[in-house]
Order: sequence, then C-alpha cells, then structure tokens
Amino acid sequence: MQQPWQQQAAPQAPGPQPAAPQEAAKSFGKALFDFKFEAYVTPRLLGILYGVFLVVLVLGVLVGIGGGLWNVLDALTSSYSSSSRVVAGLVQVVVTPFAAALYLLVGRMYFEILAVVFRGVALLDSIDKKTR
Repeated sequence: MQQPWQQQAAPQAPGPQPAAPQEAAKSFGKALFDFKFEAYVTPRLLGILYGVFLVVLVLGVLVGIGGGLWNVLDALTSSYSSSSRVVAGLVQVVVTPFAAALYLLVGRMYFEILAVVFRGVALLDSIDKKTR
C-alpha cells in the first residue's frame, strides 16, 4: 500500500511547458521602459541599493567620529578652550556608533519589507498563472 507522502507526481501534459522564471523575466532595459508595469525593476536593485546604503552609513560613521575627535582636539589645542566642546566631542564619538547601529537596523528592516512585498507579488503572480 502506498503512503500519502509517497504519491507520484502527476504526468505532465504534452505540449509546450511554461518558461522558467529566468527565461520569462524581461531584461533590465526592457523592464525600465515597461509602461504596463508587468516586470519589476526594484527587486533587481535591492542588493545594490542596500550596498549603497551601507557605504553611506560607514561614511557617516567615519565623519561623525572624525568630527567628534576634531572637536576634542581643536578644543584642547586652541587658545579658546572650552570644556563643553571637549564633552560634546566625546559624546559625539560615543553616540555615533549607537546611532549608526539603530540606522542600520531600521534600514535593514526597510529593505527586508521591500523584498517581502516583491516576493509576495511574484508568488501571487505564479499562483495566478497556474490557475489560468
């Protein structure tokens, strides 16, 4: 007796089979000028946009920490020395990495939400094509 999990796949109907997702996908250039919005460009760009996001984040952290250290050194070496400038520079050096971590978390969540939305649309599209 055959168990339910051992069922054989149904035989394929003769004739042309649906194209694989890679073959069915339009090229990037064609997708940009698709005025019916049948092909999406954003999912293809998410990895690149996330990389740009990370580069901007790292540059911001370097500028923030560098600016804080500059304030501290400038306050200590200038004739007009202020303890508040030293404290502000130190606070900036300490707070910048935490702010960057929060920014990274929120940005990653944003990109994941975009990916889930587009993946859901692609799955719904494949279900729609199978039911027609």
